[in-house]
Amino acid sequence: MATFIINQDVTTDTPTVEVTIDPNNPLPPGRHRFRLIVVDDAGNTSAGDEVSVIIADIDAPTAVLNAPSIVGTGKSFNLDGSKSFDQGGGRVTKFVFTYLGPNLVVSPPIITRPQIVTDPVLTNLGTTRPPIGVTTPVLTPSTGPS
Repeated sequence: MATFIINQDVTTDTPTVEVTIDPNNPLPPGRHRFRLIVVDDAGNTSAGDEVSVIIADIDAPTAVLNAPSIVGTGKSFNLDGSKSFDQGGGRVTKFVFTYLGPNLVVSPPIITRPQIVTDPVLTNLGTTRPPIGVTTPVLTPSTGPS
């Protein structure tokens, strides 16, 4: 039994672990990602392997959308909702597909020149620009698979 907190490792010497859920603070419905890294007796560390777990709402149906991760330019492809389900015993009768546009990649702020700011309120008083040397994130269309 282990209580998982986002981005905090749970280390064991056994290959399985129960994800213990607090009934007063359950994981919300949707996809949740978990990662496993293993270490051998020589101290070598593996690359991580990740899995998504769908937490299902017990009343509303749960949509599960599958699609190819890479498609050639100009080629058609299928979106597949056949693994969608209703945990409460109902039957899924409609599938509503929507194109949301290209993925956007948020670039992190880039510090181009360190700056010591002794009073950030007075230093930036009357300006809407970030401090000198800080570039704000920019949204740009993704060019590769997400």
